[in-house]
Amino acid sequence: MISEGVDLKFGKFKVALLLISMIVLLLYQSYCIEISEYSVKAYVGENEVNENIEIKIHNNENREIETFRYPFVGKIYYFNVLGNKSCTSSYEGGKTYITCKFKKPIKPGENATIKYVFKKPIEKTDNLYILKISYILFANVKSFNLEVKFAEGYIIAENGVSPAGYKLDSDGRHVIVRWEYEKIPAELRSFRAIILYEKVAGKYTLYYYGIAILIVILAFLIIKPKIFKKRKKEEIISKIEVLKEDEQKILKIIIENEGIEQRKIEEITGFSKAKVSKILSELEKRGLIVKKAFGRKNRIYLSDKMKS
Repeated sequence: MISEGVDLKFGKFKVALLLISMIVLLLYQSYCIEISEYSVKAYVGENEVNENIEIKIHNNENREIETFRYPFVGKIYYFNVLGNKSCTSSYEGGKTYITCKFKKPIKPGENATIKYVFKKPIEKTDNLYILKISYILFANVKSFNLEVKFAEGYIIAENGVSPAGYKLDSDGRHVIVRWEYEKIPAELRSFRAIILYEKVAGKYTLYYYGIAILIVILAFLIIKPKIFKKRKKEEIISKIEVLKEDEQKILKIIIENEGIEQRKIEEITGFSKAKVSKILSELEKRGLIVKKAFGRKNRIYLSDKMKS
């Protein structure tokens, strides 16, 4: 019994020692490698988010660096590291540690950039989507930038973004949320962003269709009378081709300007007052026009006979 207790305690001691060693290793790496910039560009699609992470490092140590190890929150099922590096991953304590070995070691004072590509699923509740992304920012990370771009047709829910300090933007087609820190606050070293968003198409499709149908109906009601009036004028003009040239000229003016004064007809045609009066009297006798008195002036209209 005593032996079993000693073995159990020794086993726990080894696990604790292993964890302490890992922490010391990471802390040591934090001091010998400076991360000048930690940038993330995330694109949110229908069912997943694609994260493009770029970490720029600087070797502060007086020796060459052959490997770089960094933790990422959660279990990452798909990842790719771009460039001349061979990388492995391990899942420990709720984090995925990605270790990359450089084909060409980083010399003291030199810089290097490591680019990661992750794919993660997105949560959905009813019509609301929930994006959760987290990043570990050690003390050696000098600046942090995160840009989240959403696919077309998605909008941010009301009060649906945390933490505060973000900028909401758009490129005309996509909604974009940004966080930019030149100096990272201590409370954001374990950075966690939550964004609630929804699909605008599903919510407003019927509304937009209704508006579109209403616009078509209104346009039809406005245009139809004009088309009908134009066709009617064309029919009337085709009927007066048997008249004399001067009669046609005056009648066409009346067709285009119903209610025109005799004086205006004289100005447009250049005919004398006597000639216009004679032609109008002749057209009136034939039942093609009617004269209506407005004060001391007469206005000329097409007769009902001509309109029908």
